[in-house]
Amino acid sequence: DFGLFGQGLAIGPTLLHPKARGEVRLRPSSLEQNATNAKSKDYPIIDYELFHDEEDISRLIEGIRRTQSIMAQPAMAAHEPTLLHVRALSDRLGVDTDEYWREYIKRVGFVVYHPVGTCKMGRIDDPASVVDPELRVIGVGGLRIADASVMPDITSGNTQVPTAAIAVQMVRILKEKYMPGDGAV
Repeated sequence: DFGLFGQGLAIGPTLLHPKARGEVRLRPSSLEQNATNAKSKDYPIIDYELFHDEEDISRLIEGIRRTQSIMAQPAMAAHEPTLLHVRALSDRLGVDTDEYWREYIKRVGFVVYHPVGTCKMGRIDDPASVVDPELRVIGVGGLRIADASVMPDITSGNTQVPTAAIAVQMVRILKEKYMPGDGAV
C-alpha cells in the first residue's frame, strides 16, 4: 500500500559511462542558405541512440542482478520487496529472465540527468570533434561553446564543477585574446 503515508523504495541501475553515442542534428530548414525561412523555434533533432550497444544492455542487466542481490540481503528482505514488471513483456518472455530485462531496458530505459558530449571537444582532424581545444566550433567563424556539451566523455560525478571549469577556461581564452596582459581571471 502506497497510500498517503505508505513507504516505498525504487532502485534503478544507471550507466555512468555508456558506450553508445547519440547525436544532435539541425533540421533541414535550419541549414538553408537563406535562414529567413527557418522557423524561429526550429528545434534540433536529438537522438540519444540509447541502448544500441549490446555491452550497455548487458551491463545494465548486471546492475539489475546486483540490485536483486542487495534486496535479498536480510536487512532488505525483511521489508518484503516486490518486483514490479511489465505484464505485456513478462507474459511473453517470463519474469526476471535476461530476455525480459533486455526488452524492458530497450522499451523503458531513459537518460538520467546530465547528457554531455553533443559538441565534443577534440583535435581538428578528428571527424567526431565539433569544437577545438580553444572551444571554437570547427568550420564556423566567431562561434565558441562553453558548456557540458564539449566534454568528450561524462564524468562519474555531477557535471556542475567540470562545466564551471570549462567556463573559467573560456574566460581565460577570451581574456588572452581580447585583453592580453590584463591580469588573472
